[in-house]
Amino acid sequence: MCAMSHLTLPQHLQNHAGFARTFQQNKLTLGLIAPFMGYPDSPFPDMTEFSRLAKMADGSGLAAL
Repeated sequence: MCAMSHLTLPQHLQNHAGFARTFQQNKLTLGLIAPFMGYPDSPFPDMTEFSRLAKMADGSGLAAL
């Protein structure tokens, strides 16, 4: 049994489509956290390819970006 099944969601998440799609009971879902690329030599990420990568990720069936 999933530990989340015993939790009560806050009201603002109970009907949130993105939350429901990402956290499905008894299912494994995958998602990505942005930025997609590391930036060890800068305090800011390089976002030049972000749009292209986000579209690619969105078309791959991931539950969340």
